Parts: sequence; C-alpha cells; structure tokens
Amino acid sequence: MIPGSTNELLQRLMIVVHYGANGHRGIHVMTNHLRRLFEFIGLSERVRDFCKRCLLCLHVKGGAIIPRPFSETHFTFERNETLHWDFLTLGESFGSSQYVLVMKDEATHFAELVACDGPTSEVAAAAILDWHSRFGIPPTWVSDSGSHFTSKVIGELNRRLKAQQKFTLAYTPWKNGSVERVNRDIIQVLKALILEFKVSAADWPYLLPLVQSSINHSPVQSLANKAPIELFTGLPCPNTLDTVLLPGKKAARVASLPKERPDLDNKLRQLRASLKVMHKAVKEVRERQALRYRSRRHYEQPVNFSIGDYVLRSRVDEKLHANKLSVTWVGPYRVTGATEYYFTVEHLVTGKSTNVHPSRLKHYADSSLNVSAELIDHVASQGTLLAVEALVDHRYNTSMKMFEIKVKWQGLEEVEDSWEPLKSIVEDVPKLMKEYADEAKDGRLHRAMTATLQSKNRKSS
Repeated sequence: MIPGSTNELLQRLMIVVHYGANGHRGIHVMTNHLRRLFEFIGLSERVRDFCKRCLLCLHVKGGAIIPRPFSETHFTFERNETLHWDFLTLGESFGSSQYVLVMKDEATHFAELVACDGPTSEVAAAAILDWHSRFGIPPTWVSDSGSHFTSKVIGELNRRLKAQQKFTLAYTPWKNGSVERVNRDIIQVLKALILEFKVSAADWPYLLPLVQSSINHSPVQSLANKAPIELFTGLPCPNTLDTVLLPGKKAARVASLPKERPDLDNKLRQLRASLKVMHKAVKEVRERQALRYRSRRHYEQPVNFSIGDYVLRSRVDEKLHANKLSVTWVGPYRVTGATEYYFTVEHLVTGKSTNVHPSRLKHYADSSLNVSAELIDHVASQGTLLAVEALVDHRYNTSMKMFEIKVKWQGLEEVEDSWEPLKSIVEDVPKLMKEYADEAKDGRLHRAMTATLQSKNRKSS
C-alpha cells in the first residue's frame, strides 16, 4: 500500500510503466501494471491525469479533428445583405464549360448559377457586376480563400463597390455552409433531370436554367414554406398546377387559371406589407431552428486555449506521401491571433504564421511554457513540411551513386541549407527542378532529372 502523500514516488512509478519499452500505452494498461504490485487510493484518477499531461501522447493519440461547437459567426435576415458564392466543378460538357459559379443570398436562399470555363477572378467580377445591375450590391460577400476570390481584381472591385469580403479556410466548408448546401441540391437535381430526359451528362449547361428555376421556385420549410423567388423579388411563385390541359375533339388546348388585373398602387402597398410579414415569419422559423439545434446533445469540445497559449496542429489535410508513421499532431505552435473563423498560429522553428480552424488545434500548454532548446529540437524532429525557396547547388554523390541538390528552405537561415536526393526534389518541386537544370547546363544532371521524371510518370500511369 502506497501512502497518498508520496506523490513523487507514484510519479516515478508511472513514468517507468508508461515511457520507454512500455510504448506510451493507455490508462487501463498502466493501471493494470501498477495494481499487480501496488495499492493506491484513487489510482485510476491519478493515472488518467498523468496520461493527459504526457506531451508525447498528445502528438499521436486522439482523432485528427476535434469537433468544436457551432455558432452563427454571421447571420442575417435582410434580403440582399449577404451573398455567398463558390465555384462548383461539374466536369466536361459538349461546350467549353466545366464549372458553375453559384451565387446565393443568405436570407432568402435566392440563387443564380453561372456556367463558365474555369474558376477565375474575371468570371467572378463579371457575375457580381451582373448581380449588382439587377438587384444592387450586397454589403457582405462570403467565399472560400481560393485565388479567384482573393485576387487583386476582386479586392479592388470590392473596395470600389464599398462592400466587405469574408473568407473561410480551406477544408472547412461548413463555414460557407449556405452555398455548400445549394451545391448539393444542384448536383442532385441535375442527376435527376439527366435520368428523366435521357440525355448525356455532358449536356448539363443546357439543364442549368431548369436547375436554377427549381431552386428558386421551391417553397421550403426553412423559409416558412415560402419560395426564394417570393422573398427576394416579391414575385408570386408559379405553380405547375395553375395550367390545365383541356382535351377536345379536334385538338387539346391549354387554359390557365384566371388572374385579377392589378390596381398597381394598391398592389405595391400590399406587396411591401406582404414582404414584411413573410420576412418576419422566416426570421421566426430560422430562429426556432437554431434554438432547436443548440438544445440538442452534442459532443463538441469548447475551445480551451487563447492567444499566447501553445497548441498542436493536425496535419489531416496535408499530403504526406502516404507516410503512415508521420505524427498527425505536430508542434507546438504559439497562438498569436484569433478571429471569428480561425486562429493564427506561429511555428516555433520557422516563425511562419498560419491560419487554422480550431477543429485542427489541440491544447498543449499555457503561455508559461518554457520554450527550451530541447523543445525546439523536438519540434524540428517531427517531419515538418518546409517550403523550398530556391535550389542553389548540385553534386554527384559517388557513394550513393546519385545526384543531390542543395536546397534553401523558406524561413530558415543559410546555414540550415541541406543536400536532398534528386528524386525527392523532382517529386516535390518538378517545375523548379527543371528550371534549375536548364540554368545549370550540366548534361549529366539533365539526363538524370529526365530519367527520374520518366520513371515517375510511368508509376503514376
């Protein structure tokens, strides 16, 4: 029986059964090892606390993403106040179009679809100006961080139109969920129409107007059973049941249900009042939905770090060349900034700052952590992916019988330049390697690079 006051002795015992050959196993394994020889009151709780504080276990245990509680970072009920837009890939068509620019009003779900050849800033600028010419300019534009939305062209247009851009991070589509939801509807309706009309999938540009009409003229529960066209334009939502086919002896004729001729002034007043009532009803429905969602039981973990603290970052989104032994959680990083969408973290070795969604961050230590030389070495040993700034030299390694390239790494000092195998450089930065080989004018290097490229292409095919 170990007395409860001997904390140092228990700490040493837990280190022995956790580190080294024991392989950082979990709580139950440690508890079983200790209970075979010792008795201690509250052992399970002490072991659990010890495992939570093991800095190496934080790197390798747990999922690649930590669920965080959702909240409305941006919410509006005003028509044409917030525009969500995104490029959706639909593939080859019989024309030159391969993409659709999806533009959606947040409050009313009114959408416009623009077929285009590629996701460019020119397409985005033309589309927003076209929207502006008919409906006015939305004060807020929400999109992902693609170059077509972050370009100088869109930035200057945004400034001149006195609007505000808001960006979401890569691999966090739920932050732009309004447009991601309509993307799913577009694909679903297109698939159904292609099957019904028995046409090729490459005919999708010709079906796009039907898809847009279907989205805008569909009353939905989230809009208090109103259609987007009603809430956004005030126009009545047409119904296919309004038209009747009357069979006759000679030929069938089509008849529409009669409509009263409007008194324009009265109709305009009624329209304004009707829009106000509809928008109020929609606001109430959406607020009730949000309340129901928040009242459900969730398994999200609240953010437990702040600016100045140290965190680990998940590499779940990085391409690690299928290296299954690379740790998922790397770092620690220092938290240097926070916004409503993401945190800004700084790498302790390179000093590079990165914007990261909180679901990719895990608390490591508070701001009092001592950043020692040993900790810096620990960070540098995790296979951190560095960016190549330039290729500065090459040599032939006679013992390895292969060319090596001297690499200058972005964010590191000149003394930290390293010699890397030609094969690795060709795989990671083929364009930069080709430019260097052309400038070096070394025939042997050029032939070795060409052979490596051909071998790479054969493997990929």
